[in-house]
Amino acid sequence: AGWPQHDAPGWLFYASTNFGPTSHFWSHLPLLNQYVERCQSRLQASVPDNDLLVYFPIHDLWAGQSHSAGGLHLLDVHHSERWLMATPFGRLCDSLRQAGYAFDYVSDRLLTRLTVAHTGRVQSGGGSYRVIVVPPSAYLPETTRQRLHELARQGATVEYAGNLPALAKLGVRREAWAGQGLSFIRKKQGDTTRYFVANLGNQFQEGVVQLTVAGPVTRYDPLTNTSKPLSIKKGRISLRLAPGQTCFLTVAPGGKPGSIPVSVTTRSASPMPLTGPWNLQFGQGRPALRLAAQQPTLASWTTLSDSAAYFWGTVHYETTITILPDTDVAKPFWLDLGDVREVAEVRLNGQPLGTAWCIPFRVAVPPGVLRPGANKLEIAVTNLSANYMRWYDAQPITATHPNWKIFSDINIVDIRYRPFDASRRAIMPSGLLGPVRLWAEE
Repeated sequence: AGWPQHDAPGWLFYASTNFGPTSHFWSHLPLLNQYVERCQSRLQASVPDNDLLVYFPIHDLWAGQSHSAGGLHLLDVHHSERWLMATPFGRLCDSLRQAGYAFDYVSDRLLTRLTVAHTGRVQSGGGSYRVIVVPPSAYLPETTRQRLHELARQGATVEYAGNLPALAKLGVRREAWAGQGLSFIRKKQGDTTRYFVANLGNQFQEGVVQLTVAGPVTRYDPLTNTSKPLSIKKGRISLRLAPGQTCFLTVAPGGKPGSIPVSVTTRSASPMPLTGPWNLQFGQGRPALRLAAQQPTLASWTTLSDSAAYFWGTVHYETTITILPDTDVAKPFWLDLGDVREVAEVRLNGQPLGTAWCIPFRVAVPPGVLRPGANKLEIAVTNLSANYMRWYDAQPITATHPNWKIFSDINIVDIRYRPFDASRRAIMPSGLLGPVRLWAEE
């Protein structure tokens, strides 16, 4: 399937993703690719370091769910909370995750491939596990029950969730800081332990955490490609991770494992808010628009005019940061842009600071870039193409404005398989929404 060569951004069938040259994200795609490459190069070079292997009771799923026409039970990706998370298996796994236990899954077939070491650990590929956990199951196959019994006879620890003992007594590690809303993947590369930590909620900002693996800790930020050692005090590290942010924590071998309890505190930062006013200049985009405006406070540029509401492109923001004479500008700073729709390229006093394309929308300000007195801040923000497509679909189809939804096999539909019509969609916020804040790095 393809699309005509005209002003349409090249959207595809809803279940597809298009990052072609006509996509709104095309020029910034290398930033996403770099982030994925940095993460995957580290994750793929290591093996799982999980203590639990949880059995997936597929037969309960098949027997306990209603089937659609034709006797086929679809595992709907849009509503896993209905067919998966509401089951005893789903609830068990969710509680293990929230409690900070790291685990993998095993099926009936994979059970036949497991081996048991002389230490009693279960081996599967590159993984080594302390305990096999079997959730409550009404339809456990007899062959699976026999295989679990055989593994237990060989020295493996098999525990049924209905009578699950304290996992700590079995040597199962628990990263209790996960209870603060942090998600993690724990892996091993030789004698080195590597955590990939993601803050997917709004609960955690910064605090003191204690890992179950001891040794010198280095933090790596895949977004900025920077590393720094973390200071350790009584086996604990201070971790600052904003909502939406990720990092790797690499623990070198050596030292005694830390204790399980975690002490988490939150410190309040003292950022300097940038109140404006902000000068806006519309740049390259569609429909072409020549517009300059001033915003006393930041708001979506779609509120400036009807033409601005449909604009897809780049708008240049400019303001002045006034730094007091006694400010130590020799230290590094951070510039937090707040809410950005969707990508922001930042310059301070003519020096590029980087591109913020994901939450948290922040860029580092190297030492010496700020100076006492007036500082010129420039931010170029590019939005999504959704508002432009809303305008485009509302126009009559002509020779110069052709229908862009033409495919060889199917026309474009929405998620419910109805004909797609962008003209009925709401206007999406666009631009720099803020608040924009500046603070010195401690």
